Amino acid sequence: MAKRYGIPCISGALTPTEIVTAYESGADMVKVFPANAMGAEYIKNVHGPLPHIPLMVTGGIDRRNMLEYFKAGAQVAGVGSQLVKVDRLLTQPDYDDLSTLAKQYVELVSDV
Repeated sequence: MAKRYGIPCISGALTPTEIVTAYESGADMVKVFPANAMGAEYIKNVHGPLPHIPLMVTGGIDRRNMLEYFKAGAQVAGVGSQLVKVDRLLTQPDYDDLSTLAKQYVELVSDV
């Protein structure tokens, strides 16, 4: 349905078989979750024989490890709880802190 309407499709998978199945089923990119359970070396090992499949990593991605995943072959990183703490979005300074942190992530990957 996403293909019909020109909407990008990012399917989730973990194992190489799931990744290939998702891609062959029409996913434009495959989200590997939870990436931190496997590590950047896993992405490198999967990307080696499957370089044609665009990979997104999510799960435990933060400023300390994000570049490792890009170097291993990930094209996109999803950052959730490491960036947004819902219980800390109560005041304008909370939103300012979120904006500052988001800018730090962007600066980190600006050279990639």
